[in-house]
Amino acid sequence: MSNRPLDDIRPFGPFISRDDDEDIEQKAPEPVQSEHRFQSMSDLPNSPMLEEYVNSLVQKTGKSELEVINSKPVKLYMQRLGVWEQVK
Repeated sequence: MSNRPLDDIRPFGPFISRDDDEDIEQKAPEPVQSEHRFQSMSDLPNSPMLEEYVNSLVQKTGKSELEVINSKPVKLYMQRLGVWEQVK
């Protein structure tokens, strides 16, 4: 047998109850409503991360800038960044 200095100590982690799961579901952001249309990059909230994200999508997908800024992934990204509230 090997010498184990922590042999009597058992790891004890947090328990997740059903109440915690319900709190997580309540804190989930509301779905982005795609009815808002942007006309150009200047209509978007001032965010360097958002601008970089849109530019990278334009390069990767080859779609037009107008098509990308009005796509659902960009609107979800704005919500995750916390700038979607500025648009409303």
